[in-house]
Amino acid sequence: MEVGDLIDSEIMQIIPVSFAKNMVDSLLNSGSTGVVEEPAPVQPPPRDSYIQQPAPQPAPPQRTEYPTSHGYSQEHMDYGQPYHEPQRNRPPVNVQPVQFEAFDEGRGAADRGNIGLIMDVPLQITVELGRTNKLIREVLEFGPGSIIELDKLAGEPVDILVNGKAIAKGEVVVIDESFAVRITDIVHPSKRL
Repeated sequence: MEVGDLIDSEIMQIIPVSFAKNMVDSLLNSGSTGVVEEPAPVQPPPRDSYIQQPAPQPAPPQRTEYPTSHGYSQEHMDYGQPYHEPQRNRPPVNVQPVQFEAFDEGRGAADRGNIGLIMDVPLQITVELGRTNKLIREVLEFGPGSIIELDKLAGEPVDILVNGKAIAKGEVVVIDESFAVRITDIVHPSKRL
């Protein structure tokens, strides 16, 4: 059984030889008779009766003995009939359709007013030019004039982080002898995790 790229497995069911022979015999013999037995319709007990009547018990299954072959030992497994719980009179259940709250656009304006409560919260904005990994020995050898190579190329977009989460990409520009960043792309919210 294969489920996409998630599962590639096999299912094996082990059953006794006698049970397997019974299954094969019932499959092969049911097609050769040509007679299809229809089960007798079962009428449910009337709802108004309060007398518990015993449920009819099915006749025990007939066993057919098969000769043992190929050195397999034959085990007699009595699987019996499935257990059916007797019906009980249960009180009726009150079922009602689910009612969902409607989302109208009028409430959005009220919610936007609440954002004013957090407008004065400071956020730390970081522009990341690139990253690299160095050994402790290499860091201890740093001095004036040392050059650290980063993993990004010149002219490649830089990452803009707000409180440590990447929210945008941009390019470095110079304004009045100061560095600045021009936003070129906003990171999709699903990729901000």
